[in-house]
Amino acid sequence: MITAKGVREEIAEAAKEIAEEIKVGNVVRDEPHDAIFEATDDLFGNFVQSGRISDYTIEDLKSTVQECAVILGVAEEDAWVADDSGLWEGLTYGILASIAFFSLENCLWQKLRDMKAID
Repeated sequence: MITAKGVREEIAEAAKEIAEEIKVGNVVRDEPHDAIFEATDDLFGNFVQSGRISDYTIEDLKSTVQECAVILGVAEEDAWVADDSGLWEGLTYGILASIAFFSLENCLWQKLRDMKAID
């Protein structure tokens, strides 16, 4: 089971790595989208479950509720919870995971802004 502290630590580590990549020129400061998405995908796979959210079954939903709730709690406190329903339109059992995924991405964006690594 993941914890809010663990999520925050992993977000900080991922942000540190992206900031370093920006510093050495491997990631363009004004265009970090791909690096942030890739880091979010890795984090989400480690925290929750790897695989396509669009393929989630009811079993996937039931087995990931707690992890998604932890991520949503961190996002609510540290950044913002994703609320663009277009991001999960058409999903059935992957809605909660999708909200958690994009909220985790928001946390990473916010951490990089707080570090002044991006604008």
